Amino acid sequence: MTWNRTLTFCTRVIGVPPMVTKICCRLRQVQSLLHEGGAASPDGILCSLGIDSRYNDGCTELAKYLFYGLYGRNHLNLDHALEEFPEEMLDDVILLIKAQCVHLYCNPLNYTYLLPYVSHWRNLHLYCMTEAEYEDEEAAEEFKISSFVTMVQDCYRIGVPYSSQGHVQKFDMFMVEKWPLIQAFALEGIGGGSFFTLKYELMDMSEKLWQVYTRLDPVSLDSLLTEVSLTSVIHLHLSILELSEAQAGEAFRTYYSHGLISSNINDKSQSQQPFMLFGKHSSSEDLENYSFNFPSESHQVRNTGPRGSAATHMVLQCVAPKGPLTCSRTYFFGTTHSPYLGEEIKILLSQIYSAAVQSVLSGIKCYSCSSSASKAKEVAENTFLVALDSMNLSQYRSFLRSKCEFSIQAVNKQGRIIPLTDKESRYVVKTASMTVPDIPDLQRDRGNLGSVVFSESFLESSINIQQRGTIRIQFSLNMNRLLSHSTKGKSDSHINKQDESIRYWKIIFFSEGLLFIHSQYGSVTLPKDHIKTIKFYDPVCMRTVHTVSCF
Repeated sequence: MTWNRTLTFCTRVIGVPPMVTKICCRLRQVQSLLHEGGAASPDGILCSLGIDSRYNDGCTELAKYLFYGLYGRNHLNLDHALEEFPEEMLDDVILLIKAQCVHLYCNPLNYTYLLPYVSHWRNLHLYCMTEAEYEDEEAAEEFKISSFVTMVQDCYRIGVPYSSQGHVQKFDMFMVEKWPLIQAFALEGIGGGSFFTLKYELMDMSEKLWQVYTRLDPVSLDSLLTEVSLTSVIHLHLSILELSEAQAGEAFRTYYSHGLISSNINDKSQSQQPFMLFGKHSSSEDLENYSFNFPSESHQVRNTGPRGSAATHMVLQCVAPKGPLTCSRTYFFGTTHSPYLGEEIKILLSQIYSAAVQSVLSGIKCYSCSSSASKAKEVAENTFLVALDSMNLSQYRSFLRSKCEFSIQAVNKQGRIIPLTDKESRYVVKTASMTVPDIPDLQRDRGNLGSVVFSESFLESSINIQQRGTIRIQFSLNMNRLLSHSTKGKSDSHINKQDESIRYWKIIFFSEGLLFIHSQYGSVTLPKDHIKTIKFYDPVCMRTVHTVSCF
């Protein structure tokens, strides 16, 4: 194939999303399995699609991983719709991946679609006929077989992705021998002249490839950032005092349950699960024994506060059913927004919650720099105690010090928790969480007030240079950390929607006064003669951090 022809094809695929250039990293991940050496590593990994491998699931899974969006049927900005392209033509692909090079057979029709994915692959050996040559079906079949023979001629051990994660099968090399491509290898003249399994040792690479698939790479990270989102939307169409935990958490359970229907993971025991609990019914015992399938109808906002009064807060956790993202929050019931929460209990719980938020953020920062869970735990717990002291809650220090629970967990792409000591944990999303259970009412001795929880999903990365730099990505920043919802009257608003007039005012400081700008309400000026003091409030710490006197 000439360079002119290649350049012609390049001009036809301009406009393919930039994400496809990240596919090179996926090829390198697969090739890394071939660098291990010894009898455990094959000389190459064979991937044959379509009828040539009897539509093998493992080969299809590898193709979806390497050619993201093409065999996954994601929408691409291609000149021709894939629906109009014959599937047998698209599947006419043979791939042999070696440690330092890649052999690829394709036809002149699917070449156009494959080019954006393979154009940056190093040491690519391409086997492709011209369109005129491909019109001769017999010549095309002979070319495919001879190309395959050339690919494997210097190999001794060949790996095969025999099973997919959703369809695990016991490896049987005689079933591989029945693949039309493998059978054609024995043809005299154009083939290898002997049975494939007599000449080459076959190895099942399925489990090792699954470990590669579960790693968070630039492609799957892009998907997390742009496609996956956690929502905490609850529609309230009745008096909030009558709201039960079952009613409030219905959206979470539906989202989670429907997502599990298409999941191949039946055992969710090692996964986080969504929950929603009100007031004092969020004790450590309640959190531990919460049943996702049988939420409470009897526990309502009106009766889950101290001594049967109305609850002042709720704890909730939303979980992506087929992904690594988890988000926990504590939200408050009230007639106003933060920071004017009003009631003493609500102020107390919101301050403790603020300390929990600060502790998680400091723990994430420490772990991102040190990769040490023990150091992160120490920093987070110390931050929590210091925050309590700064809010004049020293009397709670001794009670909560032994109760607060900070943890960092690694969660793979299927949502399963894996040990931080596992080497694969380096490539997955982490969840940092702080739970402060069984908070006592030391002021009025009204017993257990319940718990507060906060968690963030994050991904850490480090760049080792003269001064080590770290990068942190937090996935649930769009989830409000503090909310208060009215308990009076009816509401059809979303519980995660703050007062628009509070959230979207912009303030511009001038020498003669302040200008408030709102996209809906317009502009409001406030001359400096009308201002005595300006207090700057930190919503994370939930306290005034600076005061300026105006004269």
